[in-house]
Amino acid sequence: MPVLIAETNDICRRVYEGSAMKRKAEIPWLDRSLITGPYLCLCTTEKDYHAVMDYLKVPAHQRPPWVGKRADATTYLLENQDHGLAAVVCLGDVSRRSPVDVAALLVHEAVHVWQAFCEDIGEKSPSDEFEAYSIQSISYELMTAYANKTSLCGRRKN
Repeated sequence: MPVLIAETNDICRRVYEGSAMKRKAEIPWLDRSLITGPYLCLCTTEKDYHAVMDYLKVPAHQRPPWVGKRADATTYLLENQDHGLAAVVCLGDVSRRSPVDVAALLVHEAVHVWQAFCEDIGEKSPSDEFEAYSIQSISYELMTAYANKTSLCGRRKN
């Protein structure tokens, strides 16, 4: 039975046991992603938002507001020929929100990203598990990005 000893994105090394002599084999594993969704980013400042819009070549006069009126978070879905579908999730001032509130906002925005992705690929009725794992994955990416941009939930790193 193979025993996993190390894993990288490019090569998984396995030691095969069960014979008198152990032999090593390098197996070039491919990317395990079955579905590649839209480009995804999290903007926690208006400056970040405008930098992303510049990168996506959205003219200033065509840009929607940084975060929608009466909203703590907004997702903008953009399509361009260089990048395909891009989801730009903007998280406003959440300094007075609890970590659970922030997580809930990010999950809410992840659902919008998921819905746009399904529409983009023509998926009319995804299975429950496909939907659940996809929203979990998008939420994870957004929460990881948020954690990397903050020292504590709701407080921006200096």
